[in-house]
Amino acid sequence: MQSTPSKVTQVYQAGASALSGVVAFYAYNVFRTWNEGVGFSWKEFTSASTVSLLFLVPLMGLVGGAGLGLAVYSSTVRPLRRWSRGCCYRCAYPLRSLPSRICPECGAEAKVPSVHSGLKRHLRALVLFPLMVILGWVLGSTSGELWILSDEMRFEQEVHEYLESGGTSGYARPRAWPNRLTSLVYVHGQGIHATE
Repeated sequence: MQSTPSKVTQVYQAGASALSGVVAFYAYNVFRTWNEGVGFSWKEFTSASTVSLLFLVPLMGLVGGAGLGLAVYSSTVRPLRRWSRGCCYRCAYPLRSLPSRICPECGAEAKVPSVHSGLKRHLRALVLFPLMVILGWVLGSTSGELWILSDEMRFEQEVHEYLESGGTSGYARPRAWPNRLTSLVYVHGQGIHATE
């Protein structure tokens, strides 16, 4: 049976990955749309991805420190507190009046918890933390670029509809969230470009 701290660690890792993806998406979008380019460019993709990674460094420190605290609490403090109250250190089932030395709830042996092995298990699980953050960064940056490109394709469609309806002058609108500080602009004879 899987113990509760492992489930908590898995939820923590998934949350860290999701949070890093959201931060990377937002940072990528904001930095990538500062220039006046439209369309995909490897140079812009790599520079915006690098900036979004730099935004993740303080986040990694905060979330990593919280994860270390969670590992220490789940592996040392919580099992010892449960044991001192006369409960199973793994699942908190009351053991005081039981004749058996085995917890009927989770099957753990009724003994003083081994703090060292629990901490080792949690620290091993936290080794995956940087990989989860990198996964979030890759997904956030890539989805940010796809978001920008889909917004530009929608703008091209809007320009096409504008021209078909008889429009002859320029057409402009703000970029999609979170890039409202820049606009996409169509000028007859010059094509589509972005401005602040």
